[in-house]
Amino acid sequence: MRYLILLSLFVLASCGSPSNSQQDTASKSAGTTYKGGASLGEGIKLVDSSKTPMRQKNATQGTGTAYRFEVELATSEQIDFEKAWIRGKCYPVVMKRMMPDQVGTPTKKGEKIILYVYQYDKLPMNKEVTVLDDKPPFSFSGEGLIAYNIEGKQNYLQVKKIRYEKG
Repeated sequence: MRYLILLSLFVLASCGSPSNSQQDTASKSAGTTYKGGASLGEGIKLVDSSKTPMRQKNATQGTGTAYRFEVELATSEQIDFEKAWIRGKCYPVVMKRMMPDQVGTPTKKGEKIILYVYQYDKLPMNKEVTVLDDKPPFSFSGEGLIAYNIEGKQNYLQVKKIRYEKG
């Protein structure tokens, strides 16, 4: 009987207050508009993020860290990925489609794409500056912030944690 009462209280307590994920969602949606009407996380959803070391295999390649972000599109509108801030520095973003037959075709809602950001310790041959001189438009928590544009409207994807993978 005592266990039944404790179980009932636990169920009531967990149903009565929002869970951590509900609180996170509420706090994100409460302050999602920034300067100039920019939004946080509109039109895309982060599926996975990781980083791997880049090691020089020959003299033409550089060394550093490759960041990989898999995102799922929540819109069929044109999305342009601009730049990413990772640990205080700004880098260009390279977008790659998952399937070769998708290259050159418009993106679709539900499609998954891969974004790459390369942080070089030693630049590869024939490569110039890879760090942009830009500061994030607002302070953010987490390890990264990706700027993108949907049909002329500025948006940002916040990356809380980037998983490390051995190279």
